[in-house]
Amino acid sequence: MAAIGKIRQKSGLLIIIVGVALAAFVMGDLFQNMGQGKMKYDPTVVAFVNDQKIPSNYFSQRVEQGVENMLYQTKKSDLTSDERYSVQLQIWEQVRNETILRQQCEELGLAQENGADLYPGISVEEYAGLLSGPNPHPSIAQSFTGQDGKFDASGVSRYLSQLEAAKQSTKPEEVEEALRLEKAWQAFEESIKMDQLSTKYYNLISKSYFVPKTIAKYKNQERNDSRTVQFAIARYGSIADSLVEPTDADYQTYYDEHKTEFKTKEETRQLSYVVWNVTPSNEDIMELEKSVEEMQKELATIEMRDLPSYVNRNSDLPYDSSWRAKGTLSPFIDSVAFNSEVGTVFNTWREDNMYHVARLVDVQSRPDSMKASHILISYAGALRAAEDVTRTKIAASALADSLLEVAKKNKDNFATLAATYSNDPSAKENSGDLDWFADGQMVPQFNEACLNNKVGDILKVETDFGFHILYVTGKLEPVQKVRIAQIDVPVTFSQETYEKFFNDASSFVSVARDAEAFDTVAANLGLNIMSTNELNKMTNGIPGIENSREIVQWAFNEKVEVGQVSDVFDFNDKLVVTLYKHQTPKGFRPLDENLKEQIKTLVMRDLKYKKLLDQYKDVKDLNAVSQLSKVPVDSIEFFTFSTYSLKDWGPEPNVQGRIFSAELNKFVGPVKGDQGLFYFVVVNETKSQDANGSYKFIGQQEVSSFKQRLTKDYVFSNAALRAIVDITEIEDSRQYFY
Repeated sequence: MAAIGKIRQKSGLLIIIVGVALAAFVMGDLFQNMGQGKMKYDPTVVAFVNDQKIPSNYFSQRVEQGVENMLYQTKKSDLTSDERYSVQLQIWEQVRNETILRQQCEELGLAQENGADLYPGISVEEYAGLLSGPNPHPSIAQSFTGQDGKFDASGVSRYLSQLEAAKQSTKPEEVEEALRLEKAWQAFEESIKMDQLSTKYYNLISKSYFVPKTIAKYKNQERNDSRTVQFAIARYGSIADSLVEPTDADYQTYYDEHKTEFKTKEETRQLSYVVWNVTPSNEDIMELEKSVEEMQKELATIEMRDLPSYVNRNSDLPYDSSWRAKGTLSPFIDSVAFNSEVGTVFNTWREDNMYHVARLVDVQSRPDSMKASHILISYAGALRAAEDVTRTKIAASALADSLLEVAKKNKDNFATLAATYSNDPSAKENSGDLDWFADGQMVPQFNEACLNNKVGDILKVETDFGFHILYVTGKLEPVQKVRIAQIDVPVTFSQETYEKFFNDASSFVSVARDAEAFDTVAANLGLNIMSTNELNKMTNGIPGIENSREIVQWAFNEKVEVGQVSDVFDFNDKLVVTLYKHQTPKGFRPLDENLKEQIKTLVMRDLKYKKLLDQYKDVKDLNAVSQLSKVPVDSIEFFTFSTYSLKDWGPEPNVQGRIFSAELNKFVGPVKGDQGLFYFVVVNETKSQDANGSYKFIGQQEVSSFKQRLTKDYVFSNAALRAIVDITEIEDSRQYFY
């Protein structure tokens, strides 16, 4: 028990460190570079990264470990399907990026084969040094410190010995906990090795970066050379959209000039879908109301001791025994509950899409908050007992009795006694003072002892944690509170109602077998057609439909073709029929109707540009432009090449670049911008000083900025690894598994 207790103390910190360390390798945005490829389904392989297999069993183990870590950190008993899917996405990024980084390290000679390990790693000697050497890994140094606050090199071996001992325990719960912690330790080990490799890799890159004096000089000019410029604009918005109607040739011209902008890293698909929300019929409601009325009658006859089990059998929510003050109950019963006799069964009410029926169980005057101090005397085997607590329960009770007598004789000594004897770790800092706590916040025995005794009383209380010397130090004025037994029954539909909706959806499918029929039939039936954005093969679902991953899997099935309509998908209270509307292949997107719709505004802008060129062909100065455009001439002082945007017009990189290449006092234009045609005159310029000292400082700034973008601590902005991921050949078949 002592060993497992010590291990538990370390486990929380270790799991947090594992989570942080692993997150350090999730570099780049989600879904980046998950290529569709031509890999055929192989149940033993979840992906190939540069021809290296990622075994499906290894990946699933990593996912399950990630789920366990999230459960531990969030204190949940289970995760939703969306949460589990999110974990899978995170683990994929970790595994993908770890694999790529290890491949890079192996190619550079920074990593070596490590026996039966899946990936190359660091040497046994190097790893041993990270665990217990003079320069331990920071996570190890943080996890294993002695009482003096310094690194305890022997702590690692003691921890692992305790872990092995716990695995041999005769208590199943201790063995189960030890096995869970062993998995966490293995993940911790892996994160240390990975961190060591990444440190070497990033140090190698960062130390190779240098900014020559010439580049520093240009950087200095970009930041400090300034110009004063006067400009005028002929806005594209001055031409109505109705005056420019793009032709196919116009679209083709724009597409040819910007083709590289339409290259995609992965295939995406777009769906249309209709939804039937299954709702209860009037007959369903009447039947449910009859059932609730029967429960109301039965609730009045149930014995008090049987109330919890009766509620749990019939209610969608478990029995709640907490005490409730006025204003905290449903408004349907809040007033009547505080003016009724114990045993009263209230009228049923409908709220939050549920029917409710409740019985008044008890009424008491209780304070909302209480204040107390305590001295905890624990014993071996008590809940959360520390490893160094070895006394028996009998010995603990005897010590508690002795402390009780001493505390009663002189209450002023209570804080000193708590700091000296209490097994509550916080007593060293708060001298046993628990401050104010809400009624019901503490374990029941402790809470009731505070409630039933007067301020100033000192008494002995036993809980699962051990024996407490309790000093009641404060109470708010008592207020009337009630305890109720409440049954909550959701408003739902019958099987007959469900079948009716399902038949309607099936009838729709039988006639809407292609894209044209889908739209026509939906319109005739008054069904609202919804559309998705571009989905990739690992998108979790479609908007508005929970747990709809199977629709995405259907859409990416190799046998499903554009224009195909699905069968009925069943999502409890929603039925969905989907149309595979459009495909965007990996690589250069074709100039189809979808793409034309996306670039229409830009094509129209080019057509407006041509019209404006004709309208402004005779202007000779800024005033002429202003008179024609009805936009005043504007000016900017101290305008530098590195300035982000043009005053009042946002980023205009083409215009800004031309400003710094133009001659002084020369009328320039038209210059094609994002907002219109620009005309300008540079009227003044200020040159920066050519100071070697400033060049050196700028060079240092550039190197620092580079290292900052490179460092593995900047999880989602690691330019080096992101660039490598971009050129990595990845064959990803997770869609067959998740």
